Amino acid sequence: MSDRISQASRLAFLLFFIAAASVADDDIASRIKIDYELFRLDNGLTTIVHPDHSTPTVYVGIWYGVGSKDEPPSRTGFAHLFEHLMFQGTENREGEYFAPFTKAGATGMNGTTSEDRTNYFATVPTGALDMALWMESDRMSNLLGAVTKEALDEQRGVVQNEKRQGENRPYAGMYDRVRANVYPAGHPYRHSVIGSMEDLDAASLEDVHEWFNKYYGASNAVLVLSGDVDVATAKEKVTHYFSGAPAGVPLVKPQQWLPGIGENRKEVLYDRVGQIRISRTWALPNLRDRDTTLMYLVNETLVNNKNAPLQKSLVDDMQLATGLRGSADGQVINGENNLTINLRSGVDPEAIIEVVDEVIAAYLNKGPDAQILENAKLGINMSMLSSMESKSSIARMLAEGQLYTNDPLWVKQELAWLNEATVEDVKAVANRWLSRGYFEITVLPFPEYVTGKDAVDRSAVPPVSDVSGIQFPEINTATLDNGMQVVVAQSGELPLIDVAIRVGTGNMADTPDAPGISDAVFALMQRGTERWDANELAAEKDRIAMGSQMSANIENSSFDYRILSSNLRASLDIAAEILENPTFPEEELAKFQQEILAYLTNIQRNPARNATGLYRRALYGADHPLGGVWTPDLAENLNRERIEEFHAREIAPDNMTVFMIGDIDIDTATAVLEASFGRWRAKSASAKRPVGETISSGPRVILVDQPGAPQSTIRAGHSLAPFDAEGNTELTVVNGVFGADFEARINMNLREDKAWSYGMSSGILRVATGDQALVIAGSVQTDKTMESLKEIMREYAEYVTTRPATPAELERVKLNRTRSLPGRFASKRGFLSSMIASDSYGLPYDYAENTAGRVDAVTLEGVNNRAREVIRPDELTWVIVGDLNEIEHKIRSLNYGPVEIWDGFGNRVR
Repeated sequence: MSDRISQASRLAFLLFFIAAASVADDDIASRIKIDYELFRLDNGLTTIVHPDHSTPTVYVGIWYGVGSKDEPPSRTGFAHLFEHLMFQGTENREGEYFAPFTKAGATGMNGTTSEDRTNYFATVPTGALDMALWMESDRMSNLLGAVTKEALDEQRGVVQNEKRQGENRPYAGMYDRVRANVYPAGHPYRHSVIGSMEDLDAASLEDVHEWFNKYYGASNAVLVLSGDVDVATAKEKVTHYFSGAPAGVPLVKPQQWLPGIGENRKEVLYDRVGQIRISRTWALPNLRDRDTTLMYLVNETLVNNKNAPLQKSLVDDMQLATGLRGSADGQVINGENNLTINLRSGVDPEAIIEVVDEVIAAYLNKGPDAQILENAKLGINMSMLSSMESKSSIARMLAEGQLYTNDPLWVKQELAWLNEATVEDVKAVANRWLSRGYFEITVLPFPEYVTGKDAVDRSAVPPVSDVSGIQFPEINTATLDNGMQVVVAQSGELPLIDVAIRVGTGNMADTPDAPGISDAVFALMQRGTERWDANELAAEKDRIAMGSQMSANIENSSFDYRILSSNLRASLDIAAEILENPTFPEEELAKFQQEILAYLTNIQRNPARNATGLYRRALYGADHPLGGVWTPDLAENLNRERIEEFHAREIAPDNMTVFMIGDIDIDTATAVLEASFGRWRAKSASAKRPVGETISSGPRVILVDQPGAPQSTIRAGHSLAPFDAEGNTELTVVNGVFGADFEARINMNLREDKAWSYGMSSGILRVATGDQALVIAGSVQTDKTMESLKEIMREYAEYVTTRPATPAELERVKLNRTRSLPGRFASKRGFLSSMIASDSYGLPYDYAENTAGRVDAVTLEGVNNRAREVIRPDELTWVIVGDLNEIEHKIRSLNYGPVEIWDGFGNRVR
């Protein structure tokens, strides 16, 4: 519900929008129009409205100008803890904040806290706008009377479990050390957003009241409405619901405090990781400074591009690192530039630092490569075009622009800086900050505000009106002479096309003596072809902003990308070369092996990351492709000959389907595909096997030791009957009641009632076409592991005996499943994913169009009968990863089945 937005992810989001209109592409620039209107109530509430009537939904978000930087000493983590309290009841409403939104079919409901702001948001059907505004204004005005010590203690426990969950991740301790060494004592960014356990324990109801009254006034908030609403309606509704909200008090607004690091500082930290990581951080000015924006281009041309000097030297030429990343993050007070390097096994950190310093010095002397700089700008253009499909993305840009700079379209200034940047500009900025300390504060008078009378009826939440259905675009199909299938949906006005190539092979085609070979094939196909080596291929893709993703899946593997319609033919030529003529170079295979081995060392020390893979292995067995997991021996024994054999046997045009959606019609698609792929006449001789039966019928308990783990990671479930379209809707509702939703039984029990977990859910694990399993997944604090298992078993058993689904639960799930449909199809990719999923089950491409009717037809009797048919509490397979010194004897005492001890790779050790 409240994962914080990290410094790096805030920058990644901002740069997702930044340089929309390249000076080299006026056509793109002309298509970028973001209409909005801003108005301000007498109490200071700023509202931004962006009308977009493409779908019957409205993104409703509110940004408060308060974050962890505003926390007083000994109260770290309070901003985030308060965010959790905002999702509880108010003086006018009991229960979870999510309940009316879930019933209304809202999507994307959440809240997040960063150093600089706290935000709350949801995308609601148009008919639910009154409900959403009532709810937001109600908690802005009437929260405190409903906050009890019990509620504070409950959410304190939830947040502390979130902190434990974060600390259970590799490298988690690194970030506190970065803050302690970059920022001086007293700097607002010196502590983490999540805070310390001691400070969270010390938080009191008095702190809650003081925080709310100081920071949650209307004058410290920006409300943004993006979607199916006009400005006049927005003004009327916002004035109605929010005029009575308290204005708040004038606040000190820190502007800039640039830390000064006089000399290089170095420190060694030990953590439970399997790979050495070096992270170097420089202080930057705040987000309003041109230099901070241009440092994005420095990172792209020095670090991140496949052909950038550091990437090429460390990963490709000298093979000292398995990966590296550079990022520049501008925030309100100051920014950071970070370089992170993951070392290859056996590499001396001092040796790699020497190379890093030499490469940076050469870059500062020569500046960036001109072509890589232009490629970076084109990539940003593509991102901007893509973002224009998303109401939420535009809303976030407008809100943060207003909150941080008093300009909703601050992006235009950043856009100009990036588009005008020359090689010399980028070189100069790099020299200013990578070679490398000021503090400035500006105090502005705060306007006088008047709180109006609250004329809103708070006795009931406004009703939600009917929701419009979804309609798929026209879908056409064709078959090329070489057997390749083509599926095209023409949709949208932007010059973009989403391309998804499905290859009818994957893990199920791995031979018993070479499990994992399909993963290697699809990982390596983009690392060199007969025409281009890996770096040349990366450069060709960069020239047309083709950011493709390729992966082996269980039965149908994927090659996906988004492209400008003007570059479709060029992208398909590249795709054909990759699919038909990969060379699988020995040096790239060696690098892939090192990547896998580095990943496995992390699994060895942190096996919780492999919990789902271990659960599948428990269901299917070690000899089945679906039970396979990577091991060091498997990685080391990969050989090029077997990889080439798999490619020749499995990958051919008659085993492929190309899906396209966007600025494309079937005739054009067929013509360009024929031109790019038509000469390829190979035939597939796929060895893909049927899934077969699971071997685990339970009960069975598998324990995996992770010494010192603060949480236990749990998977618990059993296999289900094969996928059946006719009964799938009913099964989905069963799962919605049980564990799929935030308000479902499992999560409400372990998170909201007990505060033992940050989140626990159930799902239908569809491991292959037709084959599926029920599984509960999540983590709980170590000292509540046994108690959590007992609660999970109780929930399983009571669902099919004494506590079947209730009418209220059925209504909640059905309303959510139908009313959330427009939100699921708010972008072309939503339609594309649905088409592909339907095709994989032999269903019509537009099968999802009738989802609402199928859900409405589900009855309470049918749900409870289906639950009794499919849920088998006595046959559960349990996989629990945690500190066995603390939990093993307690779990054994439960007698939930024979107990086995595995290592992180699925090998039984006792």
